[in-house]
Amino acid sequence: MKFRDFRAKLNEDRRLSDESIPSPMLVLRRKGIRIFPDGRHVALYTNDKYNLVFTVPYGGGATNAAEPVIVGQSNG
Repeated sequence: MKFRDFRAKLNEDRRLSDESIPSPMLVLRRKGIRIFPDGRHVALYTNDKYNLVFTVPYGGGATNAAEPVIVGQSNG
């Protein structure tokens, strides 16, 4: 089978809709900031499109402030 014949039979890319392909950039909105008694600071961010919730530790004794922690999906 030649490559052109094989490629003509492939149609998987035509089945994908724009909604099934994740966007290259997420827009996060900060919902709140928490300061814990031990001095840790944590910010809570959400993404409305995918219903994701992220907690991001920063400053104030955060051990690894560069790595966000994914809490999970919100129910709203």
